[in-house]
Amino acid sequence: YPLGGKYAITSWKVLRQSQSYNANKDSMISMIQIRLHTGRYHQIRRHFAWIVRRPLVGDHLYVPQRIQAHHFRKRGLYLCSNGIAFQHPISGKRTEITIDIPKRFEKLMNAEENWAVSLSNRNNIFSLPNLIAKQ
Repeated sequence: YPLGGKYAITSWKVLRQSQSYNANKDSMISMIQIRLHTGRYHQIRRHFAWIVRRPLVGDHLYVPQRIQAHHFRKRGLYLCSNGIAFQHPISGKRTEITIDIPKRFEKLMNAEENWAVSLSNRNNIFSLPNLIAKQ
C-alpha cells in the first residue's frame, strides 16, 4: 500500500464549506460526513492528512509542519462519531444510536462563514473608490 499501511476505505460527503479564517490564502474549512468501510487505527486522521491533504482541525499528530494555521492550535480534535448502527446481540434487531453534532463544531463553522462574509464585504468596500476613480 502506498504509505506502508493496511488496506482501508473511507468515503465522505461535504456538508458545509467556507473560506478559512487565519489560514493560508484560498484555504477552505469543511464540515464533512464520513463513512468508514474498514476500521483501521487513525484511519480518518491519516486519510485526510495524507491522501486528501486536508488535516482535521485540532489534529496535532498528523498536521504537516508547514501548516501553522490557527485551527491546528485548537484544543481537542474536531472529530466525533454522531451515530452507530449494529445488529443487537440478544434481540437480533437493527439498533441505531445517534447524537447531535457538538456545538463547538457548529460554532467554528458559523465563525468561519461570518468571517468570509465580512471579508467579502470589506473587499467590496475597498474596491469602490477604485471603480469611481476609473470612470
